[in-house]
Amino acid sequence: MLLVIEDSPTQVSMISHLAEKHGANFVVVQNWMQAVLHLANVSLVLIDWVLSDGDNAESCGALDYLRKNEIPHAIWSDFDFSDRQFDCEIVGKPDVQRLNSLIEEYC
Repeated sequence: MLLVIEDSPTQVSMISHLAEKHGANFVVVQNWMQAVLHLANVSLVLIDWVLSDGDNAESCGALDYLRKNEIPHAIWSDFDFSDRQFDCEIVGKPDVQRLNSLIEEYC
């Protein structure tokens, strides 16, 4: 199952379309508090780095949790990550081709 943590209706629509195209089961949540309820059976977590409520992955230690539990995850963002290093895939918005490849690979 693809777990999408995204609060933009436009992005949710686009990601949902890609997931449906691949026949992937997916759940969309708007914050990390909702996401924890769905982590048990995920094949990939797609993370919007900056959520409108300020609940981003960095502030709540979510990436550490995903890494420690070996849950595949990717950051989906238009944020400039050139000065940071992560142990996960960074997919720049609007790189739909790379996002499509990730969904196909994991879901």
